[in-house]
Amino acid sequence: MFKELKLSSSMNKIVWSQIFETGIDKIDVQHQLLIDLINKASHLLRQEHSLENLQNIVNDLIRYTQYHFETEENLMQTYEYALHMPKDYEQHIEEHCNFSTKVLAIHNQMREGTAIEREEIINFLCEWLIDHIHHTDKKLGKFLENSMNDG
Repeated sequence: MFKELKLSSSMNKIVWSQIFETGIDKIDVQHQLLIDLINKASHLLRQEHSLENLQNIVNDLIRYTQYHFETEENLMQTYEYALHMPKDYEQHIEEHCNFSTKVLAIHNQMREGTAIEREEIINFLCEWLIDHIHHTDKKLGKFLENSMNDG
């Protein structure tokens, strides 16, 4: 259902809109940058660019997701998300780990010269981010908004 709202019809390109907003500016700005990186990766994967170009964008994606995940996890720690919402916290951390593991596996496949399923990677990146924002980051955003307003 959400997929049709967030992806352009011509290709799996995520278009930022208010439906992605978590209510936390710092997270939303980072999500916009992640969307730009994923859209760039999607474009490169579709256009048969050189392996070096693909590796560079995957490296950028790895670095930026690490930075973004650290930002979210620091906010979780600061506002004691694990204490107040332990199941949501565990799920959130697990999703970050699963994403990082998958992207590192893609990176390693490319580095080793193993064939990669371009469409599968594009779908994974787009669908993971959309799902993560809508189901996991929005819960965190609501919690953080309430915590920041209470404190």
